[in-house]
Amino acid sequence: MLALAVAALALAASPAQPKLTDPFHVTAEPRGTLLVADGSSGRVLRIDPRTRRRTVFARGLGHVYDVELGPDGIYVSTATKVIRFAGGRRRTVASGLHDPIGIAVARDGSLYVAEATANRVVRFDGGTPTVVASDGLDQPLGIAFDASGALLVADSRHGRVVRVGDGGAVEPVLEGLGLPVGLSAAPDGTVLVADHVSHTSKGRIVRLHADGTTDVVSAGKIRALSGVAVARGGVVYACSFVAPFVGRLDAKGRLVPIEPAK
Repeated sequence: MLALAVAALALAASPAQPKLTDPFHVTAEPRGTLLVADGSSGRVLRIDPRTRRRTVFARGLGHVYDVELGPDGIYVSTATKVIRFAGGRRRTVASGLHDPIGIAVARDGSLYVAEATANRVVRFDGGTPTVVASDGLDQPLGIAFDASGALLVADSRHGRVVRVGDGGAVEPVLEGLGLPVGLSAAPDGTVLVADHVSHTSKGRIVRLHADGTTDVVSAGKIRALSGVAVARGGVVYACSFVAPFVGRLDAKGRLVPIEPAK
């Protein structure tokens, strides 16, 4: 009886798990956990899908747009800067940005940033910024590298995904989208596209293959879709601006919520 009473007291005293507010992006870590950039809460949350446990990875960041893995740490974009977290420390690696909603880290460690309101993609290598694409872009949001190492950009207002070529030229690789908001490179070499479609419609997730062909992973199932990620083993996760906010996709493309542990 005493042991049960102590356990009950410990449970009652344990703090409530952090809640999501408006997640912009989700990223899968190699160990199976998820990192979620939770918009206006100014936090990045870590979620373990197996235990449903949520913890705060970082807080006090202002407005958080994206979180991505790099060879030398975890990168988080906020309203005007990108911060790298490594070895228990945080360091600003890019600043003075214009809504860096999408970020990606190349194999060589250079940072690529999609500045949505500046209509351009910028590379930071050793702290020096270089514009790698601007002409022809209208509100670029998500960015990712495909299996060949080419940079792909979600050119949202044009409803397409483009590949950045030599000299900053952009080549469409997927058109006819509603409002592509996020890209995520999968372990199998494909790239998943989160198409928000519109604020009043349910979004869709499209898989882009290396040969340019596509297949639909989810269509008309997730309202206010904001991001997508693929974990090892091929499990697809997605996040939304409305409850249940984050979950995995089932065989029919529906979002199965990862509710916090009680």
